[in-house]
Amino acid sequence: MHPHYFYGHSHHWRKHLLPEQLLQYATQIDIPYWVFLTLVAIVLAVPFLFVLLLGIRLMAPKSKLLKGVFLLSLLGLWLIAILSIGVVALQEVKSHAFEVSTRNTQNLDFKATDTLYLSKGPDLSFKDRLLDNDAFDIISDNTDKEWIYTNEIQLHLKVSEDAQASLRVEKQANGQNYTTAKKFAEAINYKYSVTDIRIQLTDYLISPAKNKFRAQEVDLTLFIPQGQSIFIDKVVADLLAFGIDNDQNWYRYQLAGHYWKMGADKLLCLDCLVLKIHLNSLYIFLHQLK
Repeated sequence: MHPHYFYGHSHHWRKHLLPEQLLQYATQIDIPYWVFLTLVAIVLAVPFLFVLLLGIRLMAPKSKLLKGVFLLSLLGLWLIAILSIGVVALQEVKSHAFEVSTRNTQNLDFKATDTLYLSKGPDLSFKDRLLDNDAFDIISDNTDKEWIYTNEIQLHLKVSEDAQASLRVEKQANGQNYTTAKKFAEAINYKYSVTDIRIQLTDYLISPAKNKFRAQEVDLTLFIPQGQSIFIDKVVADLLAFGIDNDQNWYRYQLAGHYWKMGADKLLCLDCLVLKIHLNSLYIFLHQLK
C-alpha cells in the first residue's frame, strides 16, 4: 500500500528489525506484540541454545550446563512458550469466527438530465507509517494515534429500482462474536463527498489500531436510475468491482475514462463508437503512409 504520507522515524525500528510477516501477525493478535515476539524468540532460541550447550559438553565433559535444574528449567520455558503460542493462535482463529456488516444508504439529489462525474477523493495525509505490507498498514496521525489503513474498497454500479440515485456504504469486519464484529465494523472510518454532480470516493479506509486487523473492508454500491448518464474517471479504476455489466463486455479497468448511460440492466457506452471510429481512421491513415 502506498498512501500519501509525511515521514517520521519514531517507530521504524519495528519495521526494519523484524520480519514483515511476523510483525504483521503480531499486530493482529489480542496480546501486546512484544509478548508474542518474546514467545517466538524463546521457541526459536532454546533449540539453538541446546545445540550450543551440547557442543560445550562434548568439549568439556565435566560441564554441568546440561544437568539438573538448569536443563529442566530451559525445557519447561520452551514448552510454556509453545503452548502459549498455540493458545494465541487458537484465539486468533476465534477472533474471525463472525463476519458482520453495517449498511448506510444516502439518497443523491440529481436531475435525470445530469451527467454524473465519478472521481477519487483526496489522499490521506498522516505523520508516520509504522507498518507497510500488502494486507494493511499501520499509520499514526499528528496526535500520535495509531490506525489500521487498508485499500479494501470496491464499488458496484447497479440500476436503481426507482428514479432515485443513491449510494450505499457497507462496512464489514470480523470478530469473535456478533457483538464485537459489529463494533469493529461500525468503527471503520470511510469518507466520500457529493458536490453538485460530482461524487468523490476515497480509495482507503481507516480503523483504530486498538481494534487490530479484522479483515475490515468497505463495499460501495452506486444505484443509478435508468437513463442517467455517468462519466467514470480513470482514477477510480482500482475501486471498480469485478463483474459490472456493460454492453461492451469490458473488464472493470476498461470502464474508466468513458461516458455511460444506465440501461435496463447494464451500462451502455456513449462514446465507445466514437472511439472505434477514431481508431479505425487512425489505422487507415497509418496504413496509407506505408
